Amino acid sequence: MVVFFACLLLPRYAGAGEQTYGCIGKLADARQVIFTPERLMIVSAELASGKLATATQALLESYEATQENYAIAANEPYTFTAGARKVSLVPRSRKQLGEQTGDAVASKSECAARNRGPRQFTRTLWNVVFKLALPKEKAVDVPLDCFEYVISTCS
Repeated sequence: MVVFFACLLLPRYAGAGEQTYGCIGKLADARQVIFTPERLMIVSAELASGKLATATQALLESYEATQENYAIAANEPYTFTAGARKVSLVPRSRKQLGEQTGDAVASKSECAARNRGPRQFTRTLWNVVFKLALPKEKAVDVPLDCFEYVISTCS
């Protein structure tokens, strides 16, 4: 499960550095929601077993983002589509659970070659409650644990 989710969190170019995020949580019926800047997936509870082989079998629905947003915005709605089906995800509240900053070790030699300081990273863990509206289902509040990763350019 963690490996599958981590593969979705590869940093994306964001102008002055790289930034990405991913969120995961459960619906009341035990289905899981996985949300990244590019897609929203609904998977069955079997994915919780942690076996990557079950990931493709567990995928129930997948939606592509209508816009790419590489930051978890406080009040910005996210929309996803799969053909004519639409999904909306609207942040209702968020709480920061932790933050870690430091030098991005892998970038030290890259930056030293340009006589610049190392890249800095910030990893932030959030708990965000979203209002999720799936096709043919009543909109529900779903708490998701979100991981946001930002890495700067060489200083």
